[in-house]
This record gives sequence, C-alpha cells and structure tokens, in this order.
Amino acid sequence: MKLVKLSLAAVVAAGSFSFANAVALDEAIQNVDLSGMLRYRYETTGEKTTTGNVSNKENESGHKYKAQLKFGADIADNFKATALFQYSNADLSYGKNAFLDDTKTFAVRDAYLTYTNFDTSFMFGRMEIGSIWTDDLLGTGLKVVNNSIENVTLAAYAFDNYNKDGDFFLPLKHEGKILKDENGKVLAGHSAKNLYGIAAIANFDPVAAQLWVSNMASWGTFYAVDFNVALGDKDDFAYNIHAQYAGNSLKKDRKGDSATNGNFYAIEAGFDAFGLDFNVGYAGFGKKDKWTLNSVEDSGQLINYGEFAMKGYQGGFGKKDYVFGTIGYTFEDVRFAVDIINGTNKVGEDKEKLFEVKPQLSYKYSDKLKFSTFYAYGQTKDAIVLDETGNATKVDKKKENLIRFEAKYTF
Repeated sequence: MKLVKLSLAAVVAAGSFSFANAVALDEAIQNVDLSGMLRYRYETTGEKTTTGNVSNKENESGHKYKAQLKFGADIADNFKATALFQYSNADLSYGKNAFLDDTKTFAVRDAYLTYTNFDTSFMFGRMEIGSIWTDDLLGTGLKVVNNSIENVTLAAYAFDNYNKDGDFFLPLKHEGKILKDENGKVLAGHSAKNLYGIAAIANFDPVAAQLWVSNMASWGTFYAVDFNVALGDKDDFAYNIHAQYAGNSLKKDRKGDSATNGNFYAIEAGFDAFGLDFNVGYAGFGKKDKWTLNSVEDSGQLINYGEFAMKGYQGGFGKKDYVFGTIGYTFEDVRFAVDIINGTNKVGEDKEKLFEVKPQLSYKYSDKLKFSTFYAYGQTKDAIVLDETGNATKVDKKKENLIRFEAKYTF
C-alpha cells in the first residue's frame, strides 16, 4: 500500500476546497422539522406459579429510558430526507439479572428518503412497516402512498428485512413441526422473508374502513379488514362500533399436521358522555389442537386490552376467546379507568381460565407532558407454561402482576 503525504500547502488547499462547498448554518437548517419524545418508566413485575403445595416466584424491577429525535429536511424540489435517532435502555434494579447498563448509545432507527409529487409519496429506506399486523417493527424497503382521492389513502409496500424486535416471534417450522435445537429450545425469530402488500384506508365521517392484503415470502398470504363507526359529540353523547377480521393462508410446508391458517375476529362497542366512557367487546382466534399465526409483531393494530390475558397473537396453540370491558372517567386533565378481561384458552383436552384487571390513572400536565401509572393483575387457572426450552408443563395456577409509572414528554 502506498502512502501519500500532503505538504502543508496541499493540506490547506484541501481544507479550503471542502469548506468552499459549505453553507451557512441559518441556510442549512431551513425547512427542517424536529420532533421526538423523552420517556421514563419504572416497572416492577412478578410471577407466581403453584402446583399442589409447591410454589415458584420470580420478581423483577427496573428503570427504562427511551429518547427519540426525528429530523426531516427538504433537500431538493419534492425530496425530503428523514432520520430518527433513538436511545433505549433498561437498568434492572431488582431480580436475578439486575445490573446498570451504561454501554447503550444513540443509534439511527429510521433513515429514509421521500419523493412527493401528484399527491403521491415514494419512501425508500429504513422505516416502520406500519401495517395492521405490526406494532413498531422496522423494515428496509419501499412504501408508496397516494392521496389523490379525497378521504381515501392507497398504499403499496415492499420490505426485505426486519429489525431484531423482541416482540417479533415467528417459530421456524418444517413440515408443520416447530423446530428446536439440540437442547430442545424453540428456534424462533427472523425466519420471515420479503413482505409485499397493498392497503386502502377510507374515512368518510362517521364511517372509517381499512382493507389490507400482504404476502410474506415462505409463509403465505395475509388479509384483514377494519370497520369503525363513530357518531355523536363527546361533549354530549357519542358512541362507536369497531369490528376487525384478520386471516391468512399459510403455505403447505408451514402447516403440515400441527399448524393451520389463522383467523382473528373481534368486535367492540361503547359510548362517551360527559367525561364517562364505557366499552365492551369480544375477541377470538386460534384452534385448540393446531398452531396458528394471527399477527407478525406484538399484537399489531388488532384489538387488544390488558397486559397478560390477551396474548398469543404472534403464534401459538389453542382456541382463545376473550370478553373484555373498560370503564373510565375523565375530569379536566385527569383520567381514571379500569380494564377487565375474562377468557379461556382450549389446548387439546385442556382448558386455561384467564382473568385480568387493570386499573390505570393518568394526568395530562400539558399538551407535551403526561404522567401515567397502572397496576395489572392476571390469573390463569390450569395454566400451561412454556419453560426456557419451549417444553410445556401444566400448573394449577399462575399469577402475574405489573406496576408501571411513566413520564412522557413529546415535542
């Protein structure tokens, strides 16, 4: 390798050349959008399983921090560059894994380029997928959004990879069997391939509807509809009805003898009057003797309440049925509410009985700063528990609880 040495004059010339193309700070920061959030959480969790006279307890507490800074800048006619920087960390203060992690730094979470013309935006890069089957899962790809029809949004998207999200769980399967390693641990994670899809979202007040169709390579075709009707004025009396259906057709080699196509269906209805709100609903999915998949990451945008009872959206065995309700009251900037969930999960000849209650309190200090807290308690009778190797064991009762305090500032 040949090293090139620059003379002092050459160094000065090179430096002058680089600064010759620089722009003034006030010019560089024009047309720049800045937004983000700062969030602090303190959480304490507990789990107790009981079989006969034998009990096992696990408790954990810790602090969670998240900060996001999002920059959007016009870089040319019709072109905009967007980047989101994120810091996320958790310091456990109690439990077997308690430690303080001071190694985390800011990382680039989103980075994409947008071209907009004729009511159509083309976005390319790393961004949130934003589908009905995902929560905050990231992917690298292309998204096209068209708004040329009034009150209607048409979208198409294609992604070829995903981030290592802890809520993204797709078991590796072969000939219908969930694969395990030599130690018996379920092989899970990012076995999903390219994701392609289209969506149509319409909002003709008071009716809103969504239609989604996607294909995930090596897995199958996903489809979903969402329908919502909202009437009235919250200051007087308002009510709404919300219904969803999400299904899929898995490829033959993903089903075999132990898996089948997923079908999720849910409906909820409620009213809001003079600060009081009330909502009830039902959700069901799964097969008692088959493995099904209903969302791709977390619970996606599918109807979901509580912290413990309504789980298994991402894949699992069992026929799940839930009845839920929530009642709340808002006085000025303070809101108190309680969620109650009752359900069952039938796995073969076994039947889990699920119950959860979640009181919650929030205070809106300002438009940007909000404080909230909740206590969630869940109980499962005749619970089927998966150990670290993915093997199922049955316990008489499982109790879970989660206490969270949160302070969130958005700008």
